[in-house]
Amino acid sequence: MSELDKLIGAVERGEPNRNDGTLFRLFGDDWVHAWDVIDRGSLDAAMALHEALLPGVNYTIQNAGACYVHSHAGEFPGWAPTPARAWLIAILKAYRTAQREA
Repeated sequence: MSELDKLIGAVERGEPNRNDGTLFRLFGDDWVHAWDVIDRGSLDAAMALHEALLPGVNYTIQNAGACYVHSHAGEFPGWAPTPARAWLIAILKAYRTAQREA
């Protein structure tokens, strides 16, 4: 299981991030956006991470706990108690697929 797979699982379970360097290894300088989503529930940070990792890819926030990222590779859902975390889950799933296709 990759670090990205483990991160997706942890975010889906609502486990706090230990900030052990995983985010930096996965996202480089954009790690802070992922941290701000996980730690603060920031929608601005979710948008910044989305734009950094998935430029030009559309998304839909349906309600307080559902978000979808729409790419050429499919639709990636995220469900969570907060919109920012739901969006993060969808971003991470779409990013994982994009990395595998690269």
